[in-house]
Amino acid sequence: MDDDFWNTSTISCFSFDEQQAQAARTIEEFGNRLNSLDLDSSHSRETEASESSSLQSPKEQCSSSSFQSDSDKLRQRGNFAEHRGEGNATPEEYASLRKEFKKAQSKLSMLEHQLHQDRYKMTTCEETVRRIAQGEPYSFCSYRSAADKVSLLEKAFEFGDGDAICCVLLFLEGSLTPLAFRQLLLEYSYAAKHYVFMLRQLEDYEKLTETLLLLGQQEDLLDVELRKIKMQRDPEAKIRALRKAIGGAMFADSFADEQRCLQEQLDLLERQLPVEDSDTKAIVHGQGEKFFQYPKTRSLVGLSMMETLEYCCLYHCDSPENSFASPLSIRAQYGISDRQFGWAMTKALAVQQMWPELRKLILGKNFFGKQKIKSPIGCEQLLHLLSLHGAPSSEMAIYVMSLTNSQRKLDLAKKYKCDQIVVEQLVTMRDRVELLRYISGLPPNSESVQKASDALGNPNAKWKN
Repeated sequence: MDDDFWNTSTISCFSFDEQQAQAARTIEEFGNRLNSLDLDSSHSRETEASESSSLQSPKEQCSSSSFQSDSDKLRQRGNFAEHRGEGNATPEEYASLRKEFKKAQSKLSMLEHQLHQDRYKMTTCEETVRRIAQGEPYSFCSYRSAADKVSLLEKAFEFGDGDAICCVLLFLEGSLTPLAFRQLLLEYSYAAKHYVFMLRQLEDYEKLTETLLLLGQQEDLLDVELRKIKMQRDPEAKIRALRKAIGGAMFADSFADEQRCLQEQLDLLERQLPVEDSDTKAIVHGQGEKFFQYPKTRSLVGLSMMETLEYCCLYHCDSPENSFASPLSIRAQYGISDRQFGWAMTKALAVQQMWPELRKLILGKNFFGKQKIKSPIGCEQLLHLLSLHGAPSSEMAIYVMSLTNSQRKLDLAKKYKCDQIVVEQLVTMRDRVELLRYISGLPPNSESVQKASDALGNPNAKWKN
């Protein structure tokens, strides 16, 4: 319903000529009705036309002449002396319509005169601001001196309407010299606040940067620069923006951490671009077996530091340390912890199903020589990762066996189908009922069932149920 209103309504917001247009439409309607009338002779119509002309006062004739330019199309469509409709009407009806037509024409002339006066009449600052806030027609033509413009801004602030303040600021920006406008922003903090907000909404970052630099708002200026860098989609353009920001004067001692982060992002982009270019060429020329075994799903450029490390662990695990693509080089440059590096390498080895290498990375031995998990993540997360990439149950059992908590070991062994571990744990826990229930779902001749049967047939076993 709202779309129909805005697309079909004849009303236009902020139109000085609204009443004039309405009167013109009324005259056109009367003209169409008069067109449909058919009197007995053209002479009577000419007589009426001459009488109408003679009855007009000089003022009305002047108004009619001013109306002439606005009603050319109307007279072309509804000339009473040249065009005659097919309908029949009495002279009384025709005279009544002519009278209404004259009233409408007189009203239009009056509105034109009123409009001419309003356009050049000086309005107070309060009235102008009120009109802006209420969506009524307004004009800034009468505000020419700097004092009047400042007074208008003060009244807009007193009125308290943000849109009115922004509207006045746009007028001042366009009518004052740049130096005078900047001085105004420095003197009136509320004006500067609204102007900065307006520039943010308009995403005019060039003016916003200049204004924040003028106002000395260093933190906001840094935020704008970071937003500008983030909006850059082209890697080369982003690198140029980062270099400009890092080499600029916006970073004080209190923003050393932010400057360091930008430098790291710049270094990462400069590392990613040659690696991505080299990998793309290798794929085009059919080189690099891993790219075809594990196809790339996205570009390396623009990824985070950890995502870049995971990418290089998957595709460039064997690269020399002095290579841009070497995981060890990335680890050394960005100070990646052992835990972070171990997690990235674990994911890469699991994707490639390199189970022996994964065991070397994750398993260690404690003081008594038993295997112990030194995974950067919890055992449950590790087992979930292995199951996602199709690790066999025998491989899963190695990590389950390294757990020390009996109940946790039993639960994970059941979840990942490590049958032998389940049987061993149930025998250790002397749970005969649960053991019988579990082996009932296993293949009859399996090794796990045979082991459970031996335990159940042992006469020396002491079961708790």
